[in-house]
Amino acid sequence: MRQPRSFGAWESGISPEILSGEVVSLSAPRVDTARNHIYYLEADCDGHGRIMRTEVLPHRKILPDKYNVGSSVNGYGGGAFIVDCDGRVVFVDGVTNAVNRTGTEAHDVETLIHSLNAKFADLCPHPSSASFVLALREEESHGKTRPDTSIVLIDTVSKTYKVVQSGADFYSHARFSPDGQHVCWLEWNFPHMQWTGAILKVAEFRNSYFVNARQVVSDIGVGQPRWGTSGTLYFASERSGYQQLYAVSLESNASRWLRFKELEQCEFAGAEFWLSSLTYFELSEDKIVATYTRDATSFVAVLDLATGKHIDLDLEINDIAYDAMQRIDDYEFLVIGASASCPPALYRISLDPETLHVKNTTVLARSLNMCRIPRGSLSTPKPFNFPRSSPDADTNPALEHGHAFLMLPTSPWYCSIPGKLPPCIVFAHGGPTKHHRPSVNLESQFMTSRGFAVVLLNHVGSTGYGGTYRDAMNGMWGVSDVQDAVDCVNALVRRGVVDRARIGITGGSAGGYLTLQAMCTAPETWAAGISICGISDMRAFARDTHKFESCYDQVLVRDIASQRHDGVNEDALYAARSPVAHAARLRAPLLLLQGTVDPVVLPNQATMFEEAAKCHLSKEKMNGFIADEAVKLVMYENEGHGFHLASSKKHSLEEQEAWWLRSLCGKRYSLA
Repeated sequence: MRQPRSFGAWESGISPEILSGEVVSLSAPRVDTARNHIYYLEADCDGHGRIMRTEVLPHRKILPDKYNVGSSVNGYGGGAFIVDCDGRVVFVDGVTNAVNRTGTEAHDVETLIHSLNAKFADLCPHPSSASFVLALREEESHGKTRPDTSIVLIDTVSKTYKVVQSGADFYSHARFSPDGQHVCWLEWNFPHMQWTGAILKVAEFRNSYFVNARQVVSDIGVGQPRWGTSGTLYFASERSGYQQLYAVSLESNASRWLRFKELEQCEFAGAEFWLSSLTYFELSEDKIVATYTRDATSFVAVLDLATGKHIDLDLEINDIAYDAMQRIDDYEFLVIGASASCPPALYRISLDPETLHVKNTTVLARSLNMCRIPRGSLSTPKPFNFPRSSPDADTNPALEHGHAFLMLPTSPWYCSIPGKLPPCIVFAHGGPTKHHRPSVNLESQFMTSRGFAVVLLNHVGSTGYGGTYRDAMNGMWGVSDVQDAVDCVNALVRRGVVDRARIGITGGSAGGYLTLQAMCTAPETWAAGISICGISDMRAFARDTHKFESCYDQVLVRDIASQRHDGVNEDALYAARSPVAHAARLRAPLLLLQGTVDPVVLPNQATMFEEAAKCHLSKEKMNGFIADEAVKLVMYENEGHGFHLASSKKHSLEEQEAWWLRSLCGKRYSLA
């Protein structure tokens, strides 16, 4: 029988040691059908990338430990390894940025190309010649503040490469057609991101050059182009207001909407921060297996192109993103996904040839052995919609309500004391053009298992709810998201779900920015906050951040497309969106966690805010904190945007637990 105990005083079986030392990440499933080999990329507890092969148990690393497979093009990387038509693995080493290839014996490795000033990613093998690999190159140039980006062709015989497409600010998804005679790619320019400005181009591939390059559709914001076996080119576009699938004929340039009843208001693609996203593929000539997202929840379906009907597959998975799927044959595929009861895992799905329903599901790899988590410890995220009070809420039905997932305190051993409400922590996601999903999030489970309610906030600007909801952030970053956070808390309080006096907010990157901005511009709502790699000075962020997001402020802050802020003093606008300018309004304890080598949100963002806040701290206590303790900055050496080393993850979790216990529960917690 569970024992009543004060919220925040619950012992938990989800420990910092488990989260920091036993959880691995899984991505990039690959298939060598000729040799019946399955590969995937596993990042260990210290973020070290290793390619695993699954034809035997236990799964085998195919490379010596000195290689750390991964890429950092665009700051986030992706597409760091492929399997060529000869069954050899071509990969990017994240330590040297060299492109390498395995020999006839996997542990024999040869370097194909290495340039001191260049990084490579988004690899694509030629379908019939192991001599060619397409890649995205990012190269630092003398005298330029931003690197140049181009598509290159790697010649694996001569071990050289040449630029085959350049001139745009960004490229992605350079892919050979199945016969090797054409290539497609996406390109876009500042101030756009892929999902706001990418166009789709194709060219003939002749004598190792791109010939007769042309734009094939007029759409902008195109995502995930993919060749079909017959030469059809599929892509995702937001013509209808949702990221839907289309097919285009190269002969006529005519495109058609692959429209499926009841799926018209779903998203088949999303904002691609990572390269090589793959969440749909052609299963056979008239069938596509696709992940679609409805209300921030993932589903998998077989789409019948001949009939226009679809079959939803009976899978528990509700969270699939980025480079997560791969075809094996006409009736089998791989998918990496998470569910409400299981962290990410690699699944092999077999379909019944007659019905195309799921015949068998095999787990090939797990990010965590769930036997380590005591049964009954997991809180199930439930949709929580709330009325929005921002002015745009009356302009469109899609904006009347904000969205979130609510997770209540859950324990196999404890329950609440009758009449008491739990403290609550609002989790703000990064991006900000991303979304929380209703799957197992171990960081939030870490808190719910200790007696805290958690809200996974999907404010306007989030993906997963259609283009109108996402674009409502444009020009209003730091305003609409803050108001949504406040509206969400107010709705929870009105419904008697959480304790109004004990509300915290946290997030990383853009979520860290929301934390700081909310605590400084709506201070009456919050009892404490934790910002992880958060932006404090919007102007400095736009000036200093990496190339990929260096102009995104022009969309999210200035909204240059609508010209809504024309005539507004730009310095005043950016000051209004900068928490550091409002640090004097801080009224609750704040913990800042920051990596020392973060290329996205530079460490000075944290130090600037710490200095500004401490200049204005009241001598009065803040939730039991004296002035000198109320703002604390912890810097993690050799950590970038987010923490990858097990030691950093463990320490940061302990710091966060101690901060919440003291600020929301009045309990001292001594760090070992």
